Amino acid sequence: MLQHAFRAVVKPLMRSAKTFATASKFHVPTRRTLFTHQVNRRVLGHGSSPFSLDSTMFRTLTTDASGLTNNGSQEKQNGIFDPKTQVARDALENAKTALSEAEKKRDAAKEKWINATDEETKRVFLGVFKDAQEAVKDAQEAVKDAQKTYDLHVRGLANGNGQRIWERVENMDSYPAELLKAYHGTKELEKLEEELGGELAPGTWSSCGNVEHLGAGVFHAPNTPPIDTDSSQGMSSTLTRRETRWMARATTDALSVKRRVVVTGQPGSGKTRGGATATIQELLALDTKSVLRVGYKEDRVYKFELDDDTGQYTTWKFTGPIDSWTSTPEAQDDIGDTVAVVDPPESGAYRWMAPCRCAKLVSNNEKKHFHNVYKDGELLVTQMPTVEETLAAISALWTSNTAHPGDEKEPSNEAKEEEIRRRIKLVGTSWRNIFNWVNFESEVTAIMDTAFHRGVNLTPAELRTYYPGGLGPTTESRSVASASSKLFWVNPGNRGTSGDDDWTPRRARGKDSVELVMIPLARAVLSETLTEILETWGNEQWSEFEEACFRMMVDGLDTVAMQSSPKTPVKPQSISETFDLLKTLRDDDNTVVRASKNFPVLDFATSRTAISNAKVGKGQTETAMNALASFVLGIGVATENEDGTVKMEDTEFKAKLAILRNSNAHKHKLKPLHTQMELKKMTPQERARAKKRQQSLQDLW
Repeated sequence: MLQHAFRAVVKPLMRSAKTFATASKFHVPTRRTLFTHQVNRRVLGHGSSPFSLDSTMFRTLTTDASGLTNNGSQEKQNGIFDPKTQVARDALENAKTALSEAEKKRDAAKEKWINATDEETKRVFLGVFKDAQEAVKDAQEAVKDAQKTYDLHVRGLANGNGQRIWERVENMDSYPAELLKAYHGTKELEKLEEELGGELAPGTWSSCGNVEHLGAGVFHAPNTPPIDTDSSQGMSSTLTRRETRWMARATTDALSVKRRVVVTGQPGSGKTRGGATATIQELLALDTKSVLRVGYKEDRVYKFELDDDTGQYTTWKFTGPIDSWTSTPEAQDDIGDTVAVVDPPESGAYRWMAPCRCAKLVSNNEKKHFHNVYKDGELLVTQMPTVEETLAAISALWTSNTAHPGDEKEPSNEAKEEEIRRRIKLVGTSWRNIFNWVNFESEVTAIMDTAFHRGVNLTPAELRTYYPGGLGPTTESRSVASASSKLFWVNPGNRGTSGDDDWTPRRARGKDSVELVMIPLARAVLSETLTEILETWGNEQWSEFEEACFRMMVDGLDTVAMQSSPKTPVKPQSISETFDLLKTLRDDDNTVVRASKNFPVLDFATSRTAISNAKVGKGQTETAMNALASFVLGIGVATENEDGTVKMEDTEFKAKLAILRNSNAHKHKLKPLHTQMELKKMTPQERARAKKRQQSLQDLW
């Protein structure tokens, strides 16, 4: 009985109380719905049976689902009061009141029948109870009829001035149907890949022939053109990556516990072309009653509505101004039976807040797209395409607009791959930019201009945090997901897509939730600006320069490798403590040591073989031989002989000393132990000993 009652809760979300009385007539659905998913996760907990709720919980859910919302605000369309809808609403309220009274009389009769002490009284009240039960059934039918009449007005079939707000688009019914076919074809290929225990071969098709694996987990669905005109330019099909499909499931899962979910990521990485389509596919597969596709780029709103009789989706087009979509009855649905997927405009304001559950896929612009979303929603970060995924997509995305003007439009596959790899090295894997020459050229210009102007306006402290690829302390109050896409590649800090499909690690909360890597082209421009700023330090500012170098290394600018991950700073207090740290310091410790005062040879070290020394000034710099001797002896790789010479004990030891300069000067030398004047003042024995020691150190250098 509870199984049938559960079906009554989730589909069609209990439009009348009659469902419970006749629950045995329903079948348990074979496909889950968004609402059942919500109940399973929020009420039952992971792994619980959906049929273990008691009747009280079902009654509560039923009451919530069948109640009217917005206190009659839906009876106004475009500011015009609709008396017909008000009459239908009053009739529905009266029918519900009559049903409530009939249920009270039935319950009272039932109680008297059960509590009667003699057979005659029991027989009388049994008859009264049966009559009351029939009256309840009649009242339930009346509520159902009144609800249909009210829905006829409120669901947009007509408004007060006789104009339709939803227009039937029968020729687009094939769109949701094709999406579902592609969804099942995708699931088939994913299952096949799992059974094989490895990646499918490129060119593998689903059995129904509507989804192809291009390679690296990229699926091509040729019969599902993007519904937005922007993404459909030059292509009439849909591409999804493993990340795309995983994020679509993560979005629907997040919608089961949050009313608003925003998915952000690098612009041009396929959020609209593949992400929005995959999300709609998931919602359709969940038997969501109404799925709204709000497309600001093409100024259109479509509704895919599930027909309870046929089990198929029908397509409707909104006829009003696009910003008024939030006032439609579907958007005002706050019981979980409608979900809107919003594709915002490229520029300008837009509306997306509605009582129904809403998801949108946006570029990483906090002010425009997800300011204060944390109050009642979730912000998730999606991953950029990988190089392998991008190369696999060449066969579908390369068009006549991809090639450089004047070059061959359809070169060999090898030539295509080589060209795409070159573009990736400059601007990253934004499919929008690298598969269209005009976009690519514009992106190169935009990155260079942004980096130049940003570098000019940054203070030295700010610049040294931007250059290694971090927002730094001056911008910690901002969302790290909103870093400039013209300076950084934005990826989630946790890129896992396996396990139990838990979406919570993709939350954009905290600095570790987003990974920022500076775009190589931007790095090249900023490095020139950084050099100019460093050159402003003079000899009297050596301590400030040394501190700036140390902070750059901590933030990820390795003096030897020139680029690495941020490191943990360690500042020993004495020369002996510094030596103790250096003896065991390794590259994979992810640590940068700042040597104590007066420490020989180096200022910083990321391992005992990767050391750095900060120098200011425009002239030649030098390292003293005595300092070199102190260093190799202190870290235990050399010994001192009786004659004063220094001998390497660890013959494999090789350290690289990087000189950090505030100028373009490259000259550096090993300073002798003694000047010629000092040598002349020595005895012949002292002079010979000094020269032997100096030569041994020269050999070490």
